[in-house]
Amino acid sequence: MILSCHELGWRVRNRAIVNDVSLSLRPGEKLGLIGPNGSGKSTLLHMLAGIQKPSRGRVELDGAPLAKMRQRDIAQRLALVEQHADTADRITVRHAVELGRTPWLSALRGWSAGDDAIVTQALADVDLSGFGDRHWHTLSGGEQQRVHIARALAQRPQVLLLDEPTNHLDIRHQLSILDLIQRLPTTAIIALHDLNQATLCDRICVLQDGKLRAIGTPSEIMTETLLREVFGVCGHFLVDPVDNAQVIRFHTATH
Repeated sequence: MILSCHELGWRVRNRAIVNDVSLSLRPGEKLGLIGPNGSGKSTLLHMLAGIQKPSRGRVELDGAPLAKMRQRDIAQRLALVEQHADTADRITVRHAVELGRTPWLSALRGWSAGDDAIVTQALADVDLSGFGDRHWHTLSGGEQQRVHIARALAQRPQVLLLDEPTNHLDIRHQLSILDLIQRLPTTAIIALHDLNQATLCDRICVLQDGKLRAIGTPSEIMTETLLREVFGVCGHFLVDPVDNAQVIRFHTATH
């Protein structure tokens, strides 16, 4: 397993934000992370990325304890795209994405044509090829989100952690980003609000009140019972006549 956590927990003033979560990811797997607001999704991603120290439990990357690894080594293998990440207003788009190459640079290994090519490709992957000279403060929220994703892609990580990556994006770019993530050989955990988008993942992990409620394939997870008990909604399953994909239509749950 490339990334795993064991009995992971984090508490604030005796309140468990994440409680006893254990899971593991196979190389190349795409794991959707879903749950109501406040269920602990962002906190779990921060602990898996090594940003938040767990109150208990451990995270392992390729079998090695994450807590004992150098930040530089972690950043070469794992990238996190947060919901709200600060970036200097006057920085250009290309310079912001170039920061993704920082873990690979050193006194003995300076910037190269290869780094330029990686940054150019990352910008193209998120449909920002013509935005390199634009300043951060001139971008829309969706464009800024795509820059954050491009910066993470420029790290060339083995594992990509994404916290609501489709927030602020119009529908075209939501679909293109999700398609890109699916095509990447990278292992990914993707926190999502849109449950239909989550069904595109290989497996889905459900958090409720900080606990791992369920984990499995989309067909195993997206049941009427779970939707009602976790999200308080009724879900009716329809079939898209174009590609025969299953689509969930939601209704307010009646008691």
